[in-house]
Amino acid sequence: YSISNFCLHEGGAHKRIILGDGIIEKVLSKIFFNLPRVFFADPVFYVSTHSSHHNHLGTSKDKAFTHFVLPKRFLLSLIPLASALPFCDYKIHASNKMSASKLTSDIIGFIFITIHIFIMIDYMGVTSLIIFHLFSYWVAFSLDRLRETTEHNLMINKKYGSRNIGHNLIGFIIGGGFLGQPFHLSHHLSPSLPWYFQVHLAYKIKGLLSDEQRNYFLIESSFEYLKQLRQIFKKNVSLANSINS
Repeated sequence: YSISNFCLHEGGAHKRIILGDGIIEKVLSKIFFNLPRVFFADPVFYVSTHSSHHNHLGTSKDKAFTHFVLPKRFLLSLIPLASALPFCDYKIHASNKMSASKLTSDIIGFIFITIHIFIMIDYMGVTSLIIFHLFSYWVAFSLDRLRETTEHNLMINKKYGSRNIGHNLIGFIIGGGFLGQPFHLSHHLSPSLPWYFQVHLAYKIKGLLSDEQRNYFLIESSFEYLKQLRQIFKKNVSLANSINS
């Protein structure tokens, strides 16, 4: 999960992992760009989608469409193996539509997981296989849906429409570890910064905000995160009901 997030986002979309135009740098950039394919992610699709997210944040042209998420859509994405099933449209790592790039990822991912299956059955047994493949893929995708649901949901401002989940326990887990970067506000303020400077910027921003701004932009504890998630879904349902009526 951490590798996929880091390579798709920092490597593919923003090209912040390997800098430079030399032959070695280009080869390494290609490796990091394609590495998420072993986890069935399509970096070509992600890059095209993510650019619209930054350029048209919170508008109808934003293909990430995470400013309004009904609980049903979120809960369907938590069903085991939902990321590979066509009824789940709440994903950003790959499209439901087949393309040359998606087919490449599916083939590479299938080869990678098949090799692991044979190795693990031979050396570790079926239980380990279930944990490391079926369970881990499901948990990783579910964590990513939690992250995506709370970074932008109901943030009205198109320029500053992001939250920093922060370095609390849940921030680390759903952010994909330290490299997953749970500071999304600082990232949208300065997308060209690599993750370690985004962390530095996040703490600088925190010192400049008023109490009211902190409540709006920052989630500073795991308990606050769970409270925020509950309020987000409650407001989304209320908005949907008012629109329907």
